[in-house]
Amino acid sequence: MAINDINVEMKYPPLLPKPDSIKLGNLSSTTKIDLGSELKIEYAIEPKMAAQAVLFFSDSSIMDISESGVITAKAAGEATIKIQSAARPSVFVEVTLEVVIPSITPITTMVDTFTSTAEWLLQTAAATSSRVVDVVNTHNTQSMKLTGLDGNFATMRHKTAHVDLSDETAAKLSFFVHDLTTVSKIAFYFANDTAVTKTAMKVFQATDLKQGWNNVAFSLTSMTLAGGFSFDNEILAMQVRIDPVASVSASVSFDALESIIATRGNAIFTMDDNWIDQYTKAYPILKAQGLRGNIAVIKNKVDAAGYMTKANLSEVYESRWDMLNHTSTHPELSTITKAEQKIELDGCRDYLNTNGFNRASDCVVYPKGSYNADLIATQIEGNYRWGRSLINGIDIDDPASNYLVKTINLVPVITLAQAKAAVDEAYKVGGTVVFLIHKLVPEAEIATDTMFYSIERYEALAAYVAQKVKNKQINNITVSEWLQKEKAPRSADAGVAIV
Repeated sequence: MAINDINVEMKYPPLLPKPDSIKLGNLSSTTKIDLGSELKIEYAIEPKMAAQAVLFFSDSSIMDISESGVITAKAAGEATIKIQSAARPSVFVEVTLEVVIPSITPITTMVDTFTSTAEWLLQTAAATSSRVVDVVNTHNTQSMKLTGLDGNFATMRHKTAHVDLSDETAAKLSFFVHDLTTVSKIAFYFANDTAVTKTAMKVFQATDLKQGWNNVAFSLTSMTLAGGFSFDNEILAMQVRIDPVASVSASVSFDALESIIATRGNAIFTMDDNWIDQYTKAYPILKAQGLRGNIAVIKNKVDAAGYMTKANLSEVYESRWDMLNHTSTHPELSTITKAEQKIELDGCRDYLNTNGFNRASDCVVYPKGSYNADLIATQIEGNYRWGRSLINGIDIDDPASNYLVKTINLVPVITLAQAKAAVDEAYKVGGTVVFLIHKLVPEAEIATDTMFYSIERYEALAAYVAQKVKNKQINNITVSEWLQKEKAPRSADAGVAIV
């Protein structure tokens, strides 16, 4: 058979027309996406018979977009999204979106204002303790000043409380510490009976406290229960106790007790001194979980042996981490003059700003946690926005102009369970947990040196925080994002008082 006699039928699909336009379905200039969440882009190609393939672009590391059009909100701020026809690049649509930090503002209800001398009665002997009205250190008409004399503890009790906390997650106690050096600890009790034998107790050590005003929140599940106490039952009595340092007198003015309902908190990871370990170990650990952190930079240690290089800092910063101000030479700031403090802080800020690390250059981390009244004044005068101490605990105060931000210092004695509990505490009280590390080593090498924390524990903690982010219980944010986020008003002098 001649080849010309063969009937060969060839079938090719017709060429698709090129798109004329792309229309967005669920995105506009007013669209806001919660930090840590995902959103699938909805769009339509016109005409409908045109080639449907598109490409997705973002102009910022604030957002990632997958090939299938899923946006992942990685950091707070604005980014422009571009959806472009693969067949006709001149056909595209752009929209600017905002990533916002979900609110953690808890619902608070006043339980007691410490204004009734008839209800708050001294329980310890008058020879060793006192209870008087304080009209100076109060955010109301008065507070109740309790004093333990000459090393003796002092207790006062409210026996007609009638409080129901069965639906609450936490409580908040506000008080003024007159001289922190004289206080050993403070304890607070709820009781199901007026004899205070069925109790829930929370203890605050001196390392948890600030000189002056304190706002401390604690989850109800963190309290130590005794005598068959239950939050399902009515609370009939409340009690506070202060324990002075041996042989000295201590005074605390109690001002307010509030109940809290909270379901969300913040978790912030900080790393001090810009050690190379933080780039080679901690940075990859957090990045693998989709988390971010903050490096507290010592200006004179950048590019030094054993420390991060400027290129390392740039890479981390481009991943939407913050670079914090950890001074120029790392002195204990309470041991130098006010003029020297200014030189240390300004020198580091200038370096960070000059090199493009400006988001948190005015946020100071105190070497060894050392601070004094001069340092607070130096920061206020120099327009610094934030300062992190080594005061232990979960922070519930507004971060702006808070120069005594609390920390959970991850040292060898802090177990994984304790670190996880701090995360839980943050979302139960509606607060912020700020974690601190210096260097990471294998668990087998952990001893007592507070510069080191277990890499295995840190990996597990990162995974735990990532899961809480997915559960919408935790926001993983940077310090600059915390400062940008609007929060409920705090007490006027919380976090500032140094006397």
